[in-house]
Amino acid sequence: MDEEERIFNYEEANNLLPKLTKVMSEIREIRGVMLKIMVSKHEIARTNGQGFSSQSEILKDITEVATSANRIRDLIEVVQELGAEVKDIDAGLVDFLYMRRGELVYLCWKLGEEKIRYWHELDSGYSGRKPL
Repeated sequence: MDEEERIFNYEEANNLLPKLTKVMSEIREIRGVMLKIMVSKHEIARTNGQGFSSQSEILKDITEVATSANRIRDLIEVVQELGAEVKDIDAGLVDFLYMRRGELVYLCWKLGEEKIRYWHELDSGYSGRKPL
């Protein structure tokens, strides 16, 4: 374990959920915009340029994707600075190191859940979630 990693208690982790809900919702929204742009450009490439956008529109889209990627990176850093770990952007999964019965595990929260209700071992991930 890195000496800078934070070990949360249950209350501390739950108290971060309002902020994490905002951050993870913004990440999901930005990622949706990025995917929409990339899918539209993929469709143009797939159809051999039919529906080709103007060069200025393509540059605008490239700039928006790059700006969006930078914003997502910044938001993930916000989560990391709080001491939590983003595990899956699409699902909105965030883990918190937690000492459970003398064993280091993760408290596991998913965007949309009102409070933390699950934990999993460090090497098991989401599929290994167990009720607290």
